[in-house]
Amino acid sequence: MLLEAGFPIDQALRILERNELDDVFAGVLLELERKICHGSSLSQAMSFFPGVFSPVVIALVRAGEESGGMVRAFDMILGLTERAERVRRRLRAAFAYPSVVLILTAAISLIAVYFVIPQERAVWESQNLELPAFTTLVVGGLEILLNPFTLVVLVAVFVLLVRLARSGVVFPSLRDLLLHIPVLGPILEQLAWARVLHSMSCMIRAGLTFGRGMASVGRAAGFVVLETRYSNFIRAIAEEGLDLQEAAEASGAFTPLVRQFLVVAEYDSSDVLGKVATLLDSNCEQALDSLASLLEPLTLVVTGLVIGSIVVALFLPTAQIVSNL
Repeated sequence: MLLEAGFPIDQALRILERNELDDVFAGVLLELERKICHGSSLSQAMSFFPGVFSPVVIALVRAGEESGGMVRAFDMILGLTERAERVRRRLRAAFAYPSVVLILTAAISLIAVYFVIPQERAVWESQNLELPAFTTLVVGGLEILLNPFTLVVLVAVFVLLVRLARSGVVFPSLRDLLLHIPVLGPILEQLAWARVLHSMSCMIRAGLTFGRGMASVGRAAGFVVLETRYSNFIRAIAEEGLDLQEAAEASGAFTPLVRQFLVVAEYDSSDVLGKVATLLDSNCEQALDSLASLLEPLTLVVTGLVIGSIVVALFLPTAQIVSNL
């Protein structure tokens, strides 16, 4: 909007920096303004902040600078950002209900371990009761799993794995394990390829052609194994001279559906890749809705088994005491 109104880049950044509520991002905007005032282009300045601006965003800005279409480039970046946020919301919505139910189940289990079971154990010991095997198994398992030391270790391991997955420095392929999860893995792969296709579509509309100029697009996938396939796809085009479909089949990039459309995309001037990406997004949204409808009853079954096991485990000794009267 500021660029459309005729503001130069440095002045637009200054206005944004003054109105930015996030102090960290305001500092980034201030640094961008300083680098531009010292003679750097916006894309060069943005490249100093790889943790903030993705390679795709930087490449689109660079293409906008070279073609004089900065407003159009930022419109494309806005579209990519909005799509990514919409997908994140759908993923959160799909796992929100199961997460809440499982947290409540864990809370009930903790209450049972630290408040109910100690009182019941005192009764059992006063009666010199030999506990049923099922009660021993359930109570012992809960006490091992939910004791403070185990909980601290589990939380520490979880936090460590999350940080490693986000860092991309140590065990960069850790996130790739998500692609092997039944049902969820194929959805995540389709979403990743949709992000890549949307980025490729924006690159082409910004004036870039297929080849090494699009090498940075693979980072949009977010998974090392898919980024590698995309890099091999670009290499097959640039070095071996293969057409898009042949390069995709040789590298394993994209889904079989997308590979069929690549034949058309190579010769059609319309936004075929963008349309295919939108189709993948639509398919993934439907799959996420189906996954959510599957997870809800499955979560209730797991919750019922856990709580039911605790209730039965506590009831069996009580029934044994009554029968001994």
